[in-house]
Amino acid sequence: DNDLIEELYNNIEMLNFQNVMNLEEYINYSEENNITRILSDQELLDQVTCPEPESETAKCDKEDDSIEIPQVIHKEALDAIHLIELYLIQQDLSDEAQ
Repeated sequence: DNDLIEELYNNIEMLNFQNVMNLEEYINYSEENNITRILSDQELLDQVTCPEPESETAKCDKEDDSIEIPQVIHKEALDAIHLIELYLIQQDLSDEAQ
């Protein structure tokens, strides 16, 4: 193990990093410094379904003011294309008449 650690030290020194973390500290990371924890299923669901409110009065059922894009079916899209073609033909005919 000591040979491996010494080799790692040498390799890190060759990289010439400015701020290098102590290798021993990195390998033997103290659990006291670990501030993460595993959320319970309920905590995870609460965070996903009801994000933290911006203020204390804000609720999860806040009204959604985003614009919903209407669904367009294929027939409506094809009809719109046909209508645009007719419009362009009419424009060409009116330009020729002038």
